[in-house]
Amino acid sequence: MLRDLVLNFTLILIFVFLIHHYLNHTNATRSTSITTRIIIGITLSMLGTALYYFSIVLEDGTLLNFRASVYLLAAYFGGSGSAFVTFAFMWMFRINMGRNPLLENWQYALTELLFVVAICLIFKYIRGFMQKWLSGALLVITVYELSVLKTHSPSLLMMGQILLFQCICLLSVILFLYYLNQNHRYRRLVIQRDQEMLEMLRMQPGFTFKIRKQNGKFEYLVLEGEMLSQLGLDMSSLKRDYKLGTLDILPQEKVEFLRKQFNRAWEGESFLRD
Repeated sequence: MLRDLVLNFTLILIFVFLIHHYLNHTNATRSTSITTRIIIGITLSMLGTALYYFSIVLEDGTLLNFRASVYLLAAYFGGSGSAFVTFAFMWMFRINMGRNPLLENWQYALTELLFVVAICLIFKYIRGFMQKWLSGALLVITVYELSVLKTHSPSLLMMGQILLFQCICLLSVILFLYYLNQNHRYRRLVIQRDQEMLEMLRMQPGFTFKIRKQNGKFEYLVLEGEMLSQLGLDMSSLKRDYKLGTLDILPQEKVEFLRKQFNRAWEGESFLRD
């Protein structure tokens, strides 16, 4: 059973990472992009179908699966549109696979649809990351426990195991998502601070530069300041064609002098004078 649990948890976390990465690196907006909602919905319906296929059979024959978590992810990443797309495509996949013995029971489909609507309402109207996720997780666990109790009548021990595994799964998703969000937020703050620092350097009357030595040659990493405009230089032009020895605005002897001074500084020699 442990191997099956690890497989299910790994599948969920991989999909969470991929969708989170896609949204953050394509500047996709969850609120306005219909295409993004459809992509998220179809992707998560594939995950839900895979989780249904990898359902775990407990000792008394009770089925344990974590496919309900995909509705939480769809509502979080893509809103109500993605959740309903996930519902529709997941049922299509399951019908084609012939995996569900209750496919002919329209009441079962209606119940699951109402469950999706409840999740959408939670993620739409409850504010705060933890509040909406804990509310959604509580709903998922409650509905799943009641459905298992109705269809399989498991023992109290089996109900306890199902509750434990569902809690571990949802807690793992919540913590992983929280980590991804915080990491992305900190990266954006670092980029913002760098941009602000560059703007400050550009407004100074002189100029500031930072260099590195690579393959025996010095290259500018940063070169900003108002004096650069008077010299006809900027970082883009330097990145394109600058290597010490090819700077046209300086005589060759000056370039050689700068190279020697840079080498001395790179080796750790101090130029301070009393």
